[in-house]
Amino acid sequence: MFSTENNVDPKSTYFFNTPSTGARELFFYPTILGNYTYSNAYNLKRSSFDSFLVMFIVSGNMSIKTEYFEGDALPGNVVFLDCYRMHEYSANARSQVLWIHFDGSLARAYYDRFLSAKNGNISVPVNPVKIQRCFEDIIGTYEKSLSVDEAVVSLKISALLTELLIKETKAESNKESLLRAAASYITDNFAYDISLEELASKIGLSPYYFSREFKKEIGVPPHQYLLETRISYAEYLLSSTEKPVSEIAYLSGFKDTHLFTPCFRKRTGMTPSAYRDVKRAIN
Repeated sequence: MFSTENNVDPKSTYFFNTPSTGARELFFYPTILGNYTYSNAYNLKRSSFDSFLVMFIVSGNMSIKTEYFEGDALPGNVVFLDCYRMHEYSANARSQVLWIHFDGSLARAYYDRFLSAKNGNISVPVNPVKIQRCFEDIIGTYEKSLSVDEAVVSLKISALLTELLIKETKAESNKESLLRAAASYITDNFAYDISLEELASKIGLSPYYFSREFKKEIGVPPHQYLLETRISYAEYLLSSTEKPVSEIAYLSGFKDTHLFTPCFRKRTGMTPSAYRDVKRAIN
């Protein structure tokens, strides 16, 4: 279903779920879940709403307020709210958020543990990319199917909640975590066109500042990290498959295959064909 809420992009989607009696007794179960893009005028305040809520901030900046906590959630952050009590959240900028209202017999225990471990309702996950995939997987289950296995969904929610309790390294700052998430995003999407502006916007930094900080944290500029990832994947395909060099170039993210050979030679000292021959001789 598409949202008709004020200050929510009309392309935003949400899904209702009515759990069975068995699911209510045994499982974690979602009640409403969705993928929303909020305008910077969005604000929601409720005294109560019978569920717990987890949110993943894909982009933008969300202000969170409860009876005992106030803070801003940035890209890569997770918000965990007890909606049985007063809660409020608003967008400080255009923000994309994945969200799941859920409940279950152990929901409060997970919430209490999260709150004590994170000292608040906002967390910087150890692996934001993995967390985002968990959200997308759960939401996608309802987007793609009218018939959902409640036990499987419960298992997915349990895995998500457990992942949220993994302690981040104390020395790791929010910025460092986001930069590592950007590196993970490159690793997962190197076959597609990825711009510096796209990466910078995902973590709320200017392209110049993002590029400078990425090099400090990862050791190389973003474009070099992307190139090295593509070449490493090409090396793998050349040594382990019989695919044509032109196809390997495309699969590795080189849409202009004429650029592949000089880039590959600059990194490895040999052409793709020569590299394949050397690997065959060794094996």
